[in-house]
Amino acid sequence: MLLLDPAAAVTKEQRRELLDVAMDSRAEDAPKLVVLTAVHLVRRGVFHDAFRRYDKNGEPRGWDWSPKGSRVPVNADLGRTALEVTDAQGGVSFQEEGSAPWGTDPYLLAAESDQAGILLRGAEGFQQVVTREVFAALMAFNEDLAPADPADPKTAGPEVGPDVPILLAMSEASGWNLNLQDALVAQHGHDVWASNGLLRWVPQGKSAPAMLVRQVQEGTGVHGQWLLREPATVAAAAKLPHGGPVDWSRREIAIPVAGPDHRFHTYISMDFREQPDGGNYRSRIYSRLAQSNRWVLFRPGRAELRTARLLPWVEEKRPTPFFANMHGGAGWSEWFTEDGHERAAGPETGRRVARQVALSGLPLDHPLVVLSCFGAMPGGTFRDVPNPPVADGRRSATSRARMPAGADPLTEPPDCQYASNESDRTVFTTNFTNAVEFAVKYARNSLPTRP
Repeated sequence: MLLLDPAAAVTKEQRRELLDVAMDSRAEDAPKLVVLTAVHLVRRGVFHDAFRRYDKNGEPRGWDWSPKGSRVPVNADLGRTALEVTDAQGGVSFQEEGSAPWGTDPYLLAAESDQAGILLRGAEGFQQVVTREVFAALMAFNEDLAPADPADPKTAGPEVGPDVPILLAMSEASGWNLNLQDALVAQHGHDVWASNGLLRWVPQGKSAPAMLVRQVQEGTGVHGQWLLREPATVAAAAKLPHGGPVDWSRREIAIPVAGPDHRFHTYISMDFREQPDGGNYRSRIYSRLAQSNRWVLFRPGRAELRTARLLPWVEEKRPTPFFANMHGGAGWSEWFTEDGHERAAGPETGRRVARQVALSGLPLDHPLVVLSCFGAMPGGTFRDVPNPPVADGRRSATSRARMPAGADPLTEPPDCQYASNESDRTVFTTNFTNAVEFAVKYARNSLPTRP
């Protein structure tokens, strides 16, 4: 509860703090241990006035737990943003510079952060790395955002109205999932903006105010985006199959990807650290999946160009799909988790995919496109007869992944049939391998700018 080092001895002062937290009136009827942790953080001064931010009219406009010397400049221009690109030679350029998508005056929450946690500071030099779940619980004690108690008309309403968006000026706040954004949306009823990549404050010129930019390395690392979560989306998501409140216990990591409107339309459950470019190409091209309109059959070892055809959901004029991406084989999918890779059989695959597509809040007439190899091929458990027939059920003698075995499609449906059943959506996938590329490389009649 006090977030102590497990290897360190507990002192008398820490034991006394534990008892004081338990007896604190703010801890009364706490439903979870993280709420007690949040009370402890409040007691240690994380909401001290030294960390408060105000707007030009002197009204509360957020908190900044950055270290001294790195605090958000008082005159920072929150109405502008850009993409800072560093090339292989160390040169820096700014792209996509312009008005910020959240407007000019958001409620700012700034801190150092990464995928491991958020670093908060308090009174008398206190500092502590906390999980996103703890941070969300802490914000329930933020009086700027706390809603009025409808049962007590004497209570004051929030200092900051629900029309003001919340901006998480924290690197990778939504790098692995949307949990923190969704928790804050549900808790406070505001639009919440965050990034799945790196952020930093940079001056616009010698005398111009600083602005918040996404920071990328050319050709390597995640190509970060701004992600928007809205009360209407979160409410709609809760009503869809496998939707519901934020589930902090889920182990799978589903990196969220958005389109030009900053809304979640794709997830990628892969460890980008294992990819040569750190996920740069995949995170960039998958943000454009909704613009895709053609597919082509590609046969490895054959260099001839093929005729590109309209994608089936485009040809049928269906609403924009939701896209799911992970490794897989016949009868299983592979997910990235905090503990490494984890394989899921068909039924569990269906539940996990349905959970992710529900987060989009898209109506059920929007189809689901599962970009997982062999997603439409029955798996089976009888491995003596490979399906399709290959030596020893493997691509090669050194391959660790078995190819799909002979299976009865009536009793052992493919993964994506489970995904369709669980999400209650039409699913498009392939029965062999698939990839997303710019089709000009393989098709004689494709538009070169579309994946």
